[in-house]
Amino acid sequence: MEFSMLFGPLIGAVIGYCTNYIAVKMLFRPLRPVKIGNFTLPFTPGIIPKGQNRLAKALGQAVGTTLLTQKDFEETLMSEQMLSHLDQIAEKLYETQEDEMNLKDYCLLVTEEEGYQDGKGKLVNTVTDKIMDGACRIDFTEIIADKGVTAVKEHLDGFLAMMITDDMIRSFAQPLGDSIEKYVAEEGPALVWPIVYDEVTKFEQKTPGETLISLGVKKDTVKKAVRTIYCDFIRTKLADIIEKINISAMVEKKINDMEVEDIEILVMSIMKKELGAVVNLGAVIGFVIGLLNLFL
Repeated sequence: MEFSMLFGPLIGAVIGYCTNYIAVKMLFRPLRPVKIGNFTLPFTPGIIPKGQNRLAKALGQAVGTTLLTQKDFEETLMSEQMLSHLDQIAEKLYETQEDEMNLKDYCLLVTEEEGYQDGKGKLVNTVTDKIMDGACRIDFTEIIADKGVTAVKEHLDGFLAMMITDDMIRSFAQPLGDSIEKYVAEEGPALVWPIVYDEVTKFEQKTPGETLISLGVKKDTVKKAVRTIYCDFIRTKLADIIEKINISAMVEKKINDMEVEDIEILVMSIMKKELGAVVNLGAVIGFVIGLLNLFL
């Protein structure tokens, strides 16, 4: 075979290579429409820039309805790895951290000092009212009568014990009980409020871990509670959250907001090797067709 006979296959290879190279480039180029007067040249802009809106919509639907479904989110968010991470967070509550915030610090993350103090005052008032409500239900007359009869009989003997009867002791209990109940109702709030305020102030200075320990709450109990609350939240609220987020619309908007150059860089970073193979394949096919022409 003479060397000149290879000209045909080589030319076919060059044509195939150039054709596919141009086709690949036309996916993105030109980036903008090319106009001659009011006339827009065909195939401008490139295929992907021209169909950016359709591409964005298709990708958005694919990601939102197929690639990232509610089930996928549930499996990921409720995986054993995630739950184990929650356990670690729960355990860290019991560890003393450097510069760890106390309960008041956490509250001040969501409210101002004025709002915090107002809420603290309402809490103290509520607790005080509950204590006073309980105290006012106590039958001091009956308690004094019962305890008084027992105490007097324990300390008296002989003639005095015979002279002072249960009825006599109970007769003193009525006015004494009434006096105590009146005093508790009138003066109790002023006595209880400062005590409750001091206790709340001490409580707000504790870290979450110190609070749990002081309440006698164990680590396993906290881990179980955190898991239960978290899993229940995922099962009942995840669908609403995904609906509100609208992943399809988010992806679509993101792609529409991208510059065409950025989309080209993104696609080429993923498919550069494959697109290069398409170009080289054009050269191979062109060469093979050139060879076939020699024998036809």
